[in-house]
Amino acid sequence: MKTLNITVFVLIFVLSLAGCSSSKNKAAKKSISPEVKAQLEKLEGIFQVAESKDVQILAPNWYKKAANGKKLSMKLIQQKEQDDIILTSILETENQIKKAIEIHTQAATILANTVDARKDALKAGADPKTDNFQKYTDELKYLSLLIEGDRTLDAQKNMPSVTTAFRKIELTAIKKKNLDHIRKMIEQNIKLGAEDIAPKTHSSAIAALKNVEEYIEGERYNESEISNRVNEVFFIAQRAVNITINCKQLKNETPEDSVLRFERILTEISSKLEIADIRNKNFSKQKDEINSYIASLFRAGVNEAREKHKLADKVQGLQTEVRSLSDKEQIRQLLDSIHNDFSISEAEVYLQNDRVILRLFGISFPSGVWGILPEHEGLLTRVGSVVKKLGKSIIIVEGHTDAIGEEQKNQILSEKRANSIRDYLIKSGISTNERSSFIGYGHGRPIATNRSEGGRKKNRRIDLVINPLEL
Repeated sequence: MKTLNITVFVLIFVLSLAGCSSSKNKAAKKSISPEVKAQLEKLEGIFQVAESKDVQILAPNWYKKAANGKKLSMKLIQQKEQDDIILTSILETENQIKKAIEIHTQAATILANTVDARKDALKAGADPKTDNFQKYTDELKYLSLLIEGDRTLDAQKNMPSVTTAFRKIELTAIKKKNLDHIRKMIEQNIKLGAEDIAPKTHSSAIAALKNVEEYIEGERYNESEISNRVNEVFFIAQRAVNITINCKQLKNETPEDSVLRFERILTEISSKLEIADIRNKNFSKQKDEINSYIASLFRAGVNEAREKHKLADKVQGLQTEVRSLSDKEQIRQLLDSIHNDFSISEAEVYLQNDRVILRLFGISFPSGVWGILPEHEGLLTRVGSVVKKLGKSIIIVEGHTDAIGEEQKNQILSEKRANSIRDYLIKSGISTNERSSFIGYGHGRPIATNRSEGGRKKNRRIDLVINPLEL
């Protein structure tokens, strides 16, 4: 919208300058009316949308009409014509550009393969200003003109050749993007005299380039593999250049100078490795001794790394064990203090596999009831204090019933009881929705006989399974 406003402003400013030479009698007509300005802005916006979609290519005839209409509208404004005449021209131009967009949509569908091929060529880096690209863009415009002239069959008949041309342009662009730097390196190698003094490595570089070109021709969209292969060929081309340079150097040396230079290289390597002076041996034996020493260093390093890894595993295991023991001891100390918060009739607290079990005998429901009773709230407040002592925790609320009644009804009842306690814990800020859940076990996990009222009362209970996260 900002670009649109700037464009319209520039047009109005230019027109205003052009009107400066008008007579004083026309001074009242110099400014553009708000209505004309608004319609002009609207028209400019439609043109920007159309041009972003390449309407000038896929509906060239109607776009040309609209462009001429736009020029005419601007001329009428410059000539200070009446608003109704200007608005009529703008409206007619708006209809023309809308018609161009409509034709563009139709042509884009019919010529989809060609349009996609052109887009892919641009995406690959093809230069739209080259004669070849312009040539086939004009061919695409011609196909669009055929569609505008209701000659769709003729357009479809000629479409494959234009599509093929754009695909070739795309392939050329992909090769250029990936291989130009390698071609330049091979050209440099030729200038250095590679064909005469290092023909084998030069030929291998040319063969490698040819192979990757053939691969790109068959797999142009496999960018990852293309990149890998191009890097390999670049290495081969670099190596060929350096071999040519080294061969040129050898031509300028005596055989003895060449041998002494190689000897200095091997001596420098053996010195870095702190190997005794081995210059009294031929190059092959010097190389073998260096390789043997490096291999022994590598084996020693591997063994040392393995031992360090084993030791690290042992240390980590001991640290984990120490932390576990520390956590358990901390939980036991907390349990000792928690025991004092409840009477024997209210709750039982014990540790089970690093989890704290809080068995709430004090929350016993009448048969068939699941709602929290007023007398439960005091005990639940102390439960909240216990949870806070344990820090951030995952809480599972387990609901249980006695054996009176049908199994399915008892299952549902146990779930409702557990959920009512969980809701209370969340609403009271004791836990959160993310760190709490509930489950019902029906009468499947009794802790007392169901043959007596006292036993059944114990079985109608709530257990909290608390998993501390911060210990």
